[in-house]
Amino acid sequence: MLLVIRAHGKQDKRAGGEDLVVLGVHLFDLMRFFAGDPSSCEARVLQGGHEITLADAHPATENIGPVAGDDIAAEFAFPKGVKAAFTSRAKDREAAGPWGLELVGTKGAVNILMEMVPKILTRKGGSPTAAGASGEWVSWRDDPALGFSETERSFTRANARVVDDWLGAIARGREPIYSGYAGMKALEMVMAVFEAGLTRRRVEMPLKKRGHPLG
Repeated sequence: MLLVIRAHGKQDKRAGGEDLVVLGVHLFDLMRFFAGDPSSCEARVLQGGHEITLADAHPATENIGPVAGDDIAAEFAFPKGVKAAFTSRAKDREAAGPWGLELVGTKGAVNILMEMVPKILTRKGGSPTAAGASGEWVSWRDDPALGFSETERSFTRANARVVDDWLGAIARGREPIYSGYAGMKALEMVMAVFEAGLTRRRVEMPLKKRGHPLG
């Protein structure tokens, strides 16, 4: 049974609001895939050590609309008591390692490292040892990408897999995995973080205000 999800962005020079928009949407999409739709969001969004206000909104380095914050800690409530956390702060980059998310359940944990072809690691549950370790991360033996060639790991093949999913959805009359609806719901989670950071309160989801909280 899934209990907790922990995720963090690249936490590079874009750490905070831009990291949230550019990379957070991918992590939020995966959160929804595993846990369903969140019911609420709480977040602390800091800029230069103070909690953000509308005056902190500024254009990102990429054309993605306004962003704010250089230090974000957010938590979402999902069905069945699942909690999910997202963090993005530059000072955590070295300790956190590659961007991605960890799924913690009653029988162990799974770590998904967000590369072009994600790397999936697993760890069985267990009590901490005297050295503080509670299990070794190992490659998931059933990961279909373990035998991928360099060509299969390229942007071209990654884009082809998306198109194949779209064509399959049309042929079978289903929603594609990479659907516009899923993208909208992931973006809504981003907006919930900004709104919770601005209002300093828990935000219920789906959001009632459908505009960008930063204007």
